[in-house]
Amino acid sequence: MIVMTESKQMGINLAFFITHKDDESITDREMDKFLDEFIELVEKYNWVCGGGVRLVDANAEEDLG
Repeated sequence: MIVMTESKQMGINLAFFITHKDDESITDREMDKFLDEFIELVEKYNWVCGGGVRLVDANAEEDLG
């Protein structure tokens, strides 16, 4: 639940993909762990985040459109 306040609230809208620098596969489980750690980082700043995430196959043309 997002609560609107009178204080200035900044946000980011991310649209990027992540690949392994050595061209190794990244599993769904590894990506889930990364996202959990990303949320933990946000919470360390005493911030909250919301929205949705959709995992895509960076090799599938239809997922990158």
